Amino acid sequence: IKTSTGRRSLDYTEKSDRSKRREISAISSANAHDPQILVLAARHAATVSKKNDLRTVLDDLMKSPSRANKMRKL
Repeated sequence: IKTSTGRRSLDYTEKSDRSKRREISAISSANAHDPQILVLAARHAATVSKKNDLRTVLDDLMKSPSRANKMRKL
């Protein structure tokens, strides 16, 4: 018989905004706050979950630094 103690883990979508920020901060810290790694991970997740529009936007961001400025102005 397996018993667990403590609170159950919540799915990311069920967490409060503060808990989401805390989790994202931990992920960022684990990757040395490198934005390129985080964008590539997001791109991979978009590919796996078949969110092609998001993947296209992330691809455009990675093409050149000026693309981010152009997208921000939209």
